[in-house]
Amino acid sequence: MPPRVALPEAESSRVLDNLRLHLKNQELLQGARGYARVKLKLGGKGAGAEEAVFIALPDRFRFETLDDLGNRRFVLFGGEGRFFARDEGKPSERLRELEEKDLKRFLPLKSDVEETLGLFLGKIPPLNLEGARVYPELKDSTFRIVLPEAEVFWDDAQGLILSLDWKEERGKLAYRYEGGEFARASFRRPSPSSSKDPLLAPMRVRLTDLKTKNWVEIRYLSLEWNPDLSPSLFRVNPLEDGAGSDDQD
Repeated sequence: MPPRVALPEAESSRVLDNLRLHLKNQELLQGARGYARVKLKLGGKGAGAEEAVFIALPDRFRFETLDDLGNRRFVLFGGEGRFFARDEGKPSERLRELEEKDLKRFLPLKSDVEETLGLFLGKIPPLNLEGARVYPELKDSTFRIVLPEAEVFWDDAQGLILSLDWKEERGKLAYRYEGGEFARASFRRPSPSSSKDPLLAPMRVRLTDLKTKNWVEIRYLSLEWNPDLSPSLFRVNPLEDGAGSDDQD
């Protein structure tokens, strides 16, 4: 629970201005490509795999589950409201089209697809900071920022969102985002920034559905922001034609 006494208005304004700048800088992030170790827990059962990750915000994605030799074993991809999956280890299995509700097997969250993809990269949903209350935490320069729709744990000294608790319409907590192991974002091309400071990206992301307790954790081994991603990665043809994770350069 946050302390009972919020910061005075002048101090709160300074902290909120820094958070606004951070959120504005995040708008530069339009997609990513990387490799990651993924762990998840669904219905009390855990699983893990190495994944090739391709995300083009707001809603296109491709996740390739790899075996020890780097071969694809399972592919989940989609965009513009259509989603597909195929088990590459079963040549006889046809491509399956999924409903968004079916994605809960793979994206165990209360957030929608667009929100989830952004959170996988540490990009926070839009926040209305008007009227936000700012409470100091025990650690210096960290604050809990309380909004009607969310609570943000903010490191003001480093300019990092450490966690986000998102609320449902009635104020009940829906899911939690946690970011860690931050590193300077690597851009495929030089990207302008509204800040002189480098944009730090979380190399470890954990998302938890606070109702079901299902969670997914992504630990990026490499991550490149705003790469050139072929549109074919997010269509049906790549699976049928045998296109893989190296055809986008």
